Amino acid sequence: MVKQYLSPRRWMLVLLVFLTVSTLALAACTSGTFVVGIEPPPTSTPYPTPVIVRYVDHEYGFIFHYPETWTLAEEPHMVRLSRGTLTLRIAYGWASDPGFGPGRTGVPAGDFIYGDKVFFLDQVIPAQVLEYERKDKMVFYGGPGLVEVGDLVFSIWLEDVNGADYSELDIPKELQAEAKEILESFEFIEATGKPPAPIPTPIERDTLTYENTAYQFSFQYPATWAVEEVVGETMDDGTKLADAVVLTQGKFKIIIQHQRKSDPAPTAWGGSLVPGGMGYGEAILADPVTLLGEDTRKLIWTYNGGIKAVEVNTHGEYADLVLSITLADSSVVLIQDPGAETVPEFAIAALDRVVGSFTATQ
Repeated sequence: MVKQYLSPRRWMLVLLVFLTVSTLALAACTSGTFVVGIEPPPTSTPYPTPVIVRYVDHEYGFIFHYPETWTLAEEPHMVRLSRGTLTLRIAYGWASDPGFGPGRTGVPAGDFIYGDKVFFLDQVIPAQVLEYERKDKMVFYGGPGLVEVGDLVFSIWLEDVNGADYSELDIPKELQAEAKEILESFEFIEATGKPPAPIPTPIERDTLTYENTAYQFSFQYPATWAVEEVVGETMDDGTKLADAVVLTQGKFKIIIQHQRKSDPAPTAWGGSLVPGGMGYGEAILADPVTLLGEDTRKLIWTYNGGIKAVEVNTHGEYADLVLSITLADSSVVLIQDPGAETVPEFAIAALDRVVGSFTATQ
């Protein structure tokens, strides 16, 4: 038997043919088949994009968009958007409507920090975050007050309403970002409603001075307000109400109750002059005012979103003088009375003028 040896050139030819056949076989396997022992690479499943819902308010003339992951509910003068226990409240009304006030009154513990800027309609408003113990408790858009845009005014805030321990609440940043996108989608459309005519402000032509010689004080007031001195009535139990100076403009009254600290008879405050039930409303602590040279507390009482009464320095003492000053619609018994009118700006301005000009006389 004769052994045949392949020359190096033939070995190279055989190897080339083998490699070509192997390559074609592998290419055939990759078309619609898997090679045994090799797992295909995993493919990621994309998250579904939430459907965007459009909300339209024809009467007030605005629209906005929100993801379907948020639930919308309508209330009088308010749209409430919820995602779980998180709620974005958007209260709105006509800027000229004296009955519309801040939708959210009272602020829990914490400090305001600047969160972000929000492009809302034709304005840029700040997102002010209420932070407590390094956690985001609430977000007020435009601040705790009102945002006026054209004929409309808004009060907007984001909060968690699950009622859990306040120290544990922390609004996630990603949900704050979603709330910002909702607000930045707002657009104006033609409104079918019309803003109410503003209450005319009485023309203040002159300022008069009132002086009380018995209690030794004086103040200035607009001449369009009438002044009356009222002797405090005596109650059935013998308790005497404080004397008062009452300024009247229409249904609104500024009641200045006063007494001496050294008066021997016990004195009560309020009575039929001042509407009761202010504890049923919500009190907003306003910037202090100066009364007889001292910084004095000023409380704004609201009910159903409107300002119903303003109190200055309840039972405050100044040397031998004790004062309690109230502005309200005194034609009603309670501030939550449906007929209680909202206190207009000109009445608050008159109150500020009286308080700021108060002087002790000799």
